[in-house]
Amino acid sequence: MPMSDNLRQSFSPSPAPAAIAMEFLENRKLLSAVAPSVTSAVLDNRGVATISFNQAINTRTLTPSTVKEFGPGTDRHFGTADDTAIPVTVSYSRGTLTVSGVVKADKRYRLVLTNGITGANGVALNGTGGRRGGNFDVSTAATTLTARFTTIAGNMDVALVFNSTLAPTISNFLYYADGKFWDQTPFNRNGEYDPSPGNVPILQGGRFHVGTDNKVTDIDTSGHAKIDYAQGINNDLGTLAMARGSSLTATEDSQFFFNTANDPILDSEQYSAFGSITNASGRAVLARLAAYPALNSASHTPVVSPPAIVARGNILDPLRDLILIHRVAMLSTITTTASAAPTAVRAAVRGTGSVIARASVALPIAPTAIFSARSIKDHFLQDDAAMFD
Repeated sequence: MPMSDNLRQSFSPSPAPAAIAMEFLENRKLLSAVAPSVTSAVLDNRGVATISFNQAINTRTLTPSTVKEFGPGTDRHFGTADDTAIPVTVSYSRGTLTVSGVVKADKRYRLVLTNGITGANGVALNGTGGRRGGNFDVSTAATTLTARFTTIAGNMDVALVFNSTLAPTISNFLYYADGKFWDQTPFNRNGEYDPSPGNVPILQGGRFHVGTDNKVTDIDTSGHAKIDYAQGINNDLGTLAMARGSSLTATEDSQFFFNTANDPILDSEQYSAFGSITNASGRAVLARLAAYPALNSASHTPVVSPPAIVARGNILDPLRDLILIHRVAMLSTITTTASAAPTAVRAAVRGTGSVIARASVALPIAPTAIFSARSIKDHFLQDDAAMFD
């Protein structure tokens, strides 16, 4: 907690005694009060940085002059006079600072937190590497194959599996993540609540988008070709997999699901799992998401509070009621700005010039499908379409 003026005064040095050297040591001890330092900095490939500190920050010191993002100027280097400022929004909650700029996917950017930021104790922020009196100044270096799902229940970091077989699957995922198609997409199906035979414990999303106008629309997949099934890893708890239609050929697009339990039946029915949550905190978030209740007994759509919807006369408020994924973006490696240098990123899985050959193995048609073809309304629309008028 911030110290009051009275409390600060109580820590002031006493009048200088005869031994001046002792007074000097007292002053040095006072100035060595613990300075706030960055303990974790996570930057994604689209301009959002999440920063944690070793202590509470004085929020009044989080201003446009102390929290900044930059793009490289014409010299393509950071830390020079032609760095280009990127407009940002800043939020601070529960000890975490979030800095949000708009950056084209995989374009490098620089984050600067100046020592004008202070802790609640009034001491200035340490710089990069714990340097006293400097700025915390880092830049993105390369984009990883770890995706961060930012949800209403917390973050899930998912390590994607890249190999020659899964290259088209990963490329497809990057198209939708980098293109912001999954920003504000709800989980529209919890398999535990699905009354159809053979239901499986999954959380499915990626089909719908909730706009700033609070309307739910289909994600537009017309600009990207559907892909074929590709054999991946086992559909175990915490894995990410592609949903598809009844065919193994050209039915996978924007829809995905998380396995909320080990699902060996989905291995035998050939659903392609291609990533897994990296840590216990992410799996705990998945468990919280899976615990949200269904809208009603006829629906498998999870919502925050069915009673709240009923109290409104069964009127759905999508931004308030649906279990939203706010953002899906790839995480970046970072470096201190002085040593940052341009790095080639994921060339092997991007664009039509991919050097990875697409697998074309004939496989039998799976007996069930996790979602129907788009020409057929799924249960989400059948049950809840009236709420989206």
